Amino acid sequence: MFNSMRNKIIIAFIIVTTIPLILMAFFVYQDMGKALEKEIREGTSKEMIQMDRAIVTMLNSIKEDCQYLAINPLVEMVDTVDTFYNTQQEFVSLSNDSVHEKIYQELERYGQQHPDTAYAYLGTEKGGFIGWPRRAAQKGLDPRKRPWYTPAIENQEETFLSEPYKTYDGSKFTVTASHFVRNFEGTAIGVLGIDVSLDQFTRKFSEIKIGETGYVFMLAKDGTIMAHPNREFLGHNIAQLASSGVLISKDSMISWNFPEYQRLLEGSNTYFKTMIEGQKCVVNIQTSSMKNWTLVTVVSVDEIAGRAKKVGIPLVVGTIVLIIMILSLIPAVSYQLTRRMDELVKHLNHMASGDFSERLPDKLLASHDEIGGVAKAIDFMQKNRQQAEWELQSSNEELIDTYGQLAATEAELREQLEQLNIKTQELVQSEERYRLVTAGSQDAIWDWNIKGRTVALLGQWADNLHLSHMFTDCDIFDPRVVNKIHPDDLEKRRRNLEEHLAGKTLAYICEYRIIAQENETLWVLGRGKALFDADGKPIRMAGSMTDITQKKMQSLKIHHLAYHDILTGLANRLSFLEKLSAELDVQDNRRSGALLFIDLDNFKMINDSMGHAVGDQFLLRTAKALTKVAQGQFVARLGGDEFIIILSGETDRQTISEFAQKLIQAVSEICISTHDPFAVTLSIGIALYPDDGYDTKSLLKNADIAMQCAKKQGKHRYEFFAADMETDIIHKMRLEAGLRKALKNGEFVLYYQPIVNADEQLVAFEALIRWQSPDYGLISPAQFIPVAEESNLIVEIGEWVLQTACLFGKRLHDVGLTNVHMSVNVSVKEWLQDDFTYKVASILEETDFSKKCLILEIVETVLIENFQKVTDKICNLKKQGIRISLDDFGTGYSSLTYLSELPVNTIKIDKSFVDALLEKSNYAAIVGTVIQLAHEMGFDVVAEGVETIEQMSFLQDLKCDRMQGYFIGKPLLEEKIWEKYCQDIT
Repeated sequence: MFNSMRNKIIIAFIIVTTIPLILMAFFVYQDMGKALEKEIREGTSKEMIQMDRAIVTMLNSIKEDCQYLAINPLVEMVDTVDTFYNTQQEFVSLSNDSVHEKIYQELERYGQQHPDTAYAYLGTEKGGFIGWPRRAAQKGLDPRKRPWYTPAIENQEETFLSEPYKTYDGSKFTVTASHFVRNFEGTAIGVLGIDVSLDQFTRKFSEIKIGETGYVFMLAKDGTIMAHPNREFLGHNIAQLASSGVLISKDSMISWNFPEYQRLLEGSNTYFKTMIEGQKCVVNIQTSSMKNWTLVTVVSVDEIAGRAKKVGIPLVVGTIVLIIMILSLIPAVSYQLTRRMDELVKHLNHMASGDFSERLPDKLLASHDEIGGVAKAIDFMQKNRQQAEWELQSSNEELIDTYGQLAATEAELREQLEQLNIKTQELVQSEERYRLVTAGSQDAIWDWNIKGRTVALLGQWADNLHLSHMFTDCDIFDPRVVNKIHPDDLEKRRRNLEEHLAGKTLAYICEYRIIAQENETLWVLGRGKALFDADGKPIRMAGSMTDITQKKMQSLKIHHLAYHDILTGLANRLSFLEKLSAELDVQDNRRSGALLFIDLDNFKMINDSMGHAVGDQFLLRTAKALTKVAQGQFVARLGGDEFIIILSGETDRQTISEFAQKLIQAVSEICISTHDPFAVTLSIGIALYPDDGYDTKSLLKNADIAMQCAKKQGKHRYEFFAADMETDIIHKMRLEAGLRKALKNGEFVLYYQPIVNADEQLVAFEALIRWQSPDYGLISPAQFIPVAEESNLIVEIGEWVLQTACLFGKRLHDVGLTNVHMSVNVSVKEWLQDDFTYKVASILEETDFSKKCLILEIVETVLIENFQKVTDKICNLKKQGIRISLDDFGTGYSSLTYLSELPVNTIKIDKSFVDALLEKSNYAAIVGTVIQLAHEMGFDVVAEGVETIEQMSFLQDLKCDRMQGYFIGKPLLEEKIWEKYCQDIT
């Protein structure tokens, strides 16, 4: 059946036309069903919106009417009768002119004017009740216990709208609008309410028509059915009804099967399909805008399908008729399309049988479509074949003559071939020897035939670099030959080659780089020698290339190590000195710039507390931060934690200041460990050249002096060099030398300041060091302690202070002051000493001073910055009975954060808080809070700097444990203490 082209076309037409029509009809039917469903969904949504508006309007109207009735003058005139009824049964006799009767008439008038009203009433605070319409009095009815009463009392300014509930007699379900009522004097009367029966909602919903079988019902937010076509459902909770599946009324039993009832209680607008009473339905949910009541429409899916079928039947009939018409036309169309094809097939069958005499019809050849084109091609082929037969016959005769000539030539060629084979074998042997020599060498061999314009490259390198072994029509400078040479070395190679070819050098020697595979760079030693003719012109040149990469890398590495820092990779001191010397040597060109001498402020603390490995990591990150900010400017590490930056050509102080500030900011953001966030900062000294120095030595010295000045000014800053700075440095050096001499000659003395308790009794002395210099006189510790800490002399000084204070404390105990403590300040350098606890124990043992009477003071910032390392030592000392005092409390940046973890006994409030105690209320509040918090955490509190009786009285009121200051007693020498406190005892 399918052997015929005509039958294939018929089948193709049937498939191409009928299947799309069937699919189109199917999808049109599907779209119609979806369109009908969408129409019903949108229609029901509009109906529910309109119904919601009607309900909202009705309820708002009732709420407004209830509010107006509540302020009716007659209602506000009601007396205080405890109980009254509105029917003849147990009715309190009232006259027609009584206020109660007039109120009833007002309620009756309102009810008759508003047919939707089911009940109107007034309940009083004393249990009274008036209601319209008149009905038998319910004995025991207390309006105060009804669900509409209490909410109205609680919210007296607004009208309360209740959820559905049963009437008092249990006969109906209703919704109440209630409002608080008071008389003219403002005394509470009770609550006025208006009831709307759920039947009213159902009556309004019954007017809505959703197709033929659709209906609408409404739920309260707790699931109570407020409106339904079946009045038996009113007032019942849909959850109980759907879960039981049966509703039993007085006279009948009604089934209810709604598996997805929970979706009605979710309170969201939605649209879904479900089964209700075994029938597939479409449910549309809309939430009311007033009380979150739920409006629900239900439409049977069968009704939607029925509408679709009414439209679908004509569609199916039309599709079938159209298919029948198409099928009847297909054979005729197929015949017309294949008729000329049959003529072509018939003609080709004649040609296949060997008959080429018959020609195609002119009508077929005149066609301008594809079939006509095929016919013309067949006719052209037929003509060419006839022409080719004639030409082939002529060529056959010529071939016979040529064959004789070829036979004679064959013998001659065979003899020449034998000679060629002999030469080839000799050439192969020579080539093998040459390749063997080349392969045995590690060098690459090259040969340049200058006259023949060829370049040959032999050896392993040619293979490794993927270079051709022979370049023709070129010279050794050709791009094809030099494409692997590094661009920066091309000029040097060319120059060396040209000098040798010109006879200026005996041999060609040049070191250059080659870019191998994967961008690997190799260093090569190129050597060669040229051959010259009688006129001195080069005619040939040969040479080699040797891999010297390893040797070159070692040489470059040695050079790099000589001029770079091993840890950071920055330029080192030697490189810096050469760079600066080169800058200063070109003074004829008025070269100028700035030298920034950089030193890390607290770097030694990192090495001492966290180890050199962490310190090296910090130096690496510092070097990266400085290099990033420098942006190409020269950066070097001089050694340790010192760095240097040269700003060539920059002398503007504002620009240099901004640059220095960026350096400080970049380094301050470096953090090695989140557990120990050390604050390491920069101090920068800046010297300008040529203003601050003409040579490297003076310029570096002045920058160093400026850096030292920055440290002296508080660190974390920069300073430009000034001439008077050198004087300060010399003074500092002299001061340090004087300290060393003072230790040796015993020039230090201790003063002792008394500390009293809240009862003004002596409890302790604080040892304060002074320097009695024969050259400078009495020097305050504020002047020499920073120098002592920086030079590390503080460790020896601190040890002397502790020993001297303990000896004096022992003498005080020996004369009877056994309860007096001795308080000694300890520097951070002392706390960080590994043997500090051992030294304290040794001094106590040597002086025989009581451990329980020794107080060691530590500054708060020191403890916070070295928390873990210092706290271990404090805990060890506390176990021995030694007391620890936290000095300058409140001046640190994390006092309250660390307070709960501090292993201390006493907190000393800083003098700055005591000075402002009576002047600033917030300072008084802070001091009081600190004292209270310290006591709750088991700490004692000492207040420093008490200078007036008012301050002392205020601190006593705050229950401060101890106090010291000039008002209590100035620091005194040992002799004065002895005279003042011990003379009476001895």
